[in-house]
Amino acid sequence: MALLDYPIPELDVTLQEASRVLQLTLSPELYAQFKNTLSQQREVLQEAQNCLAAAFSGRENWVTEQFKSQLLSCTDPLPTSTAIPAVLSPSRAKKECAQLERAAALLWAVAKMYSEPSLVEGEGQTERTQQSEVFAASRIPGKTQDEIKVYPDCIHAIVICAGEVFSINILQRLSPGGPMSPLPFPDIYSQVAHVMSQHRAAKNNEPSAICGLSALQRQAWSAVREEILRAGGAAAASLGLMESAVVALSLEDCNPPADLADTLNAVRLGGGDGPCLRYYDKVVNLVVFKDSTAGMAFEHSAVDGMVAGLVAETVWYLSESLNVNLVQTNTGSNGSAYLNKADSSSPSPLAFPLQGITKTDPPKSSPKAINPIITFEVPSYPDVFATLRGHRGLYDAWINFSLQLSLRQTLGESAASHILVTPTHMRHYKHGRCDQTYSITMQSCQLISALESCIGPDNKPRYTNELLRLFHVAFLEHKNLIKATKSGHGVGPHLAALRWSMSADNPLKKFLDPFGCPSIYLTGKDLIEGVELAVGNVYAKDQLAVTYMGRRDRVRMVLNGRGTFATVLEKLQDSLKVNLKLVMLLAVRYAVAGQMGAMECLLQEGQVGRRNGSTQGEIDKSISPAGQKQGKTMSKPTLPSDSASNMSPDFTLVIHGGAGEEMMLNTKVVDVIEFALQTALSLGAQVLQQGGSSLDAVQRSVQALEDCFLFNAGKGSVFNKDGKN
Repeated sequence: MALLDYPIPELDVTLQEASRVLQLTLSPELYAQFKNTLSQQREVLQEAQNCLAAAFSGRENWVTEQFKSQLLSCTDPLPTSTAIPAVLSPSRAKKECAQLERAAALLWAVAKMYSEPSLVEGEGQTERTQQSEVFAASRIPGKTQDEIKVYPDCIHAIVICAGEVFSINILQRLSPGGPMSPLPFPDIYSQVAHVMSQHRAAKNNEPSAICGLSALQRQAWSAVREEILRAGGAAAASLGLMESAVVALSLEDCNPPADLADTLNAVRLGGGDGPCLRYYDKVVNLVVFKDSTAGMAFEHSAVDGMVAGLVAETVWYLSESLNVNLVQTNTGSNGSAYLNKADSSSPSPLAFPLQGITKTDPPKSSPKAINPIITFEVPSYPDVFATLRGHRGLYDAWINFSLQLSLRQTLGESAASHILVTPTHMRHYKHGRCDQTYSITMQSCQLISALESCIGPDNKPRYTNELLRLFHVAFLEHKNLIKATKSGHGVGPHLAALRWSMSADNPLKKFLDPFGCPSIYLTGKDLIEGVELAVGNVYAKDQLAVTYMGRRDRVRMVLNGRGTFATVLEKLQDSLKVNLKLVMLLAVRYAVAGQMGAMECLLQEGQVGRRNGSTQGEIDKSISPAGQKQGKTMSKPTLPSDSASNMSPDFTLVIHGGAGEEMMLNTKVVDVIEFALQTALSLGAQVLQQGGSSLDAVQRSVQALEDCFLFNAGKGSVFNKDGKN
């Protein structure tokens, strides 16, 4: 199936979605003013729509063009605006040469992936635009707008080490014009070993100045770069090698900070008090610290956060799957067996004579203080996370609703005025990008209000069928919004184009401007191995960026604040830690009901309960033979008033939750198990209410237990701390 051009949006669809979001974020008075202004400006908007439709006609993806143009026009320094840092999981490298071994393995993995781009795609056809601009690409500074420039024929990487820059080969062509392949790992290893054996840079080379200049405000760096190119000579030639490299690798002469959040910042901003070793013009910077801790820093104008995560995960997997035993047995700890080879194993440092070049000093203030990052984990049983992932979209909704609740508790009433964006990826369109899904809805607001009020005096939440119904409605709307964006109905880019077409004094513009800089940015992946990732602040001066990364038995949260949000990060973290667990237990109940095929039954039961003011079923806690508290659930349903005459209320249905597992000691798990037992009973009771036989009722309840992951009933599974049945 061929990839599609990105569709041209309909004006009414976009305005309807904008109105929905503004109704939630504006006061009633301001919203009425917006609707009135929108009515007055309808002809202006229609004229702008006609012009945009004509301009977009025949273009493969106007959204990506618009996105890149906006981001490449950003003049802010890249470290604090568009750099996306990632930390790679610890390596198996031996301690005596860990930094050397890991650096060489990562360079080999990059070469392997660059020469075989299908390694990152997985199944199904996806566009490769972003992948084609990840490696062998640089963000070239310009006077008014930067550009992403790709160098398809380059075979070298640059290594920045102890203040010097080296060019080393990592790729080869076996025949002229033939395909590229990675250079054998021993050849890459020997070059890196030679680099690490060199002494600190000669003062007149000044390579750290080049790296520091790339961290400046973009127009200032552009002016200095033009001076270097006009002067020509060794500095211009060295700069050309840096810009055309496949990747930049920084070898830090220090260990990373102990805290992961600080390590993410060190990957992005540099480690220790030494010279700047990040060359921010490269789309990808690899970083390896002295203890072999590794990271990657991506340039966001070339790659979305999701693609950055996929690339980092693939590089990590390839580097860890590499068999380096041959090198370890044939070399010393510093790779000395390779140093006497007469080929490219002995690269020379690049020269950067910058005498006479007007250089701008970097800012005095520390960007680490401007862009704080904090991170934490929420653990649970592996089967819990597997169950959430198994229900499409549920994992993302769980995080989303938890964040919305935490924002309300942290910011109070002002939380309602913030626009929350969830990026939805569009890789099935040509040149696909992430479009914005505005994920706060009327339904999610109702759910959040109910969640706030469900905490009892004992500080424990009360999970009712009404709360489950509100979750169900909010979740369906959440999925509908994401589906609409994936189908090409995302309104963010269209609103931006309409906004830019308006005159500065257009009264509607002030209502649409907030869509250009959404305050809160939430993104992540429900299962990613080997990578810790943080999204940088891109769109706004005041912004909260929240990233989640699912693991088998935990989820990692990364909070990145800028401006006013930087002052509330710790308070938000405390709230989010609690709410992720609270909403998880509700989401698991929802997933359990879905597994058991009981959602419709529970929702109908809740409606009947609200009409009759009754509760169906009662729970009798008894001591099991195993000596643990077990749930024995008994159902004596109250029937609807319009029940058929053959539906006898005179029955009792009893169920037992099993002999017990280690997990039964967890009271929160017991609560979920009792919910599942009650659900199984409700399904059996429904059969009896409708005139079915007792055998049919028992069979329906047992079938529900078989379908639920909590029970070892036939095909179900019971989990423990190891995730084993």
